[in-house]
Amino acid sequence: MGAQLKPARRLNAKGLPAPQAVTVLALKSLSAGQDARTIALIYELAEWGMRPRLILKLVGNAARATIKAMVAKAQGAKTTGGRLPSSLGEIMYRSLGHLEASIFLRKYIGFLRIDGLGRRVDYEVFIQAYRDYRASVSWMTRLPPRISPEVAFLIVEQYAVEKILLNPCPECTIYFVQTQDIVRVGSEFTRGSCPFCKAAGRRRRT
Repeated sequence: MGAQLKPARRLNAKGLPAPQAVTVLALKSLSAGQDARTIALIYELAEWGMRPRLILKLVGNAARATIKAMVAKAQGAKTTGGRLPSSLGEIMYRSLGHLEASIFLRKYIGFLRIDGLGRRVDYEVFIQAYRDYRASVSWMTRLPPRISPEVAFLIVEQYAVEKILLNPCPECTIYFVQTQDIVRVGSEFTRGSCPFCKAAGRRRRT
């Protein structure tokens, strides 16, 4: 009679060091449709500082426990807090922030078109575009990105429902974010003007 197979050991986080315990909890919360790649993408969002509820909203098919475990592992006690971004007027108020928002959205739209996805929110495209945006800004400015992943998420949400557009400037031809409706930007009410020309004009006056 052949040797009997022992039942597989259940994953147990009890008594493990914190990093291993978090990984075990994440693996235990995986649904059948999730895999290691999904976990890696969720962890990348968490490393960028995205809050669990926005990661859940963006990724959609991930278990809450998986997201919380990855955020705990990536952010520790330094979780992102405060008010969620809700207005593009705040983004467009500063020319450099507006310019970087435009760079991000152009990359996002470009990746959507490559994948033939149309105007929608897609978390894999979002991560690809935000990763590329961060690398571009780091190379150009040697400074941290001005657009957080949560602001970037607001941008793609508003793009998906056609609240914002990416239009070329008639003067310098650079593409920049404009809103469909008039919004408050500082003391002005506008749909948004070219941030590059605005910054260049400010430099000429000083």
